[in-house]
Amino acid sequence: MFNIFNIFKSAPHRFPSKLEFATYDNLKFIKRVPVKTNNDKVVYLESLPNKDFSNSQTLITNRWFNILGVHEYDMFQSLDSLEGYTIDVVNKKQKQGIGEILRLASLIEMKENGIKEIRIKSIPKALLFHLKYKFKPSLNNQSQLIKNVLTDISKDNGADKTFSETAEKLLNDINKNGFNNRSQGYYGMINSFILQYAQGNSQRWRDTLIHNQIPLILTESDVKKHASFYNSLFKKHGLDYTI
Repeated sequence: MFNIFNIFKSAPHRFPSKLEFATYDNLKFIKRVPVKTNNDKVVYLESLPNKDFSNSQTLITNRWFNILGVHEYDMFQSLDSLEGYTIDVVNKKQKQGIGEILRLASLIEMKENGIKEIRIKSIPKALLFHLKYKFKPSLNNQSQLIKNVLTDISKDNGADKTFSETAEKLLNDINKNGFNNRSQGYYGMINSFILQYAQGNSQRWRDTLIHNQIPLILTESDVKKHASFYNSLFKKHGLDYTI
């Protein structure tokens, strides 16, 4: 017998999904496309121009266009930079890979629009999430922030003593000699130290004492360096895309 309700059933999606792009103000945006969550549920990815808080946004929605996750960001082609702001996922949909899909979308936007770097400021509880996708601390020339972060690390008695001792030595050096005439290599050393601290304390991150937002950067060269990592994630989420 003919079932009239069959007409409301959507055809199964064939993965991987090929991406198509729309252009607005010389920027490319991802047209709505089905993707897979960690548990193989079908959701939809799209990026759009925005005229509110930022000039761009990426959305993850269900088939009824209900928003499950959103990423707000600015793309500045003249500066070769994508400035990322909040990534929000509705509570019931967290830990299903939606935040990961939003992060991957920013890499797609980066590549398609010829952007050289993504910059974000991470709240402490989200730092490990961003480091997972190869972002690195970038506290260059931010003297007070550097002192604040090193002070927090120096007071962390739950971490390996080498971290607190190194942070104390750096603080003593800064208090004695200041930041004048510091080379980029000096800031690079501090950024690497903060990265090592985060990675070395990932299992107890909620117990650490970091209070400040941490500036992070992901460069085009690092994206290319870790291309196989990102490409495996594109495949995992059903996207026909490679770095």
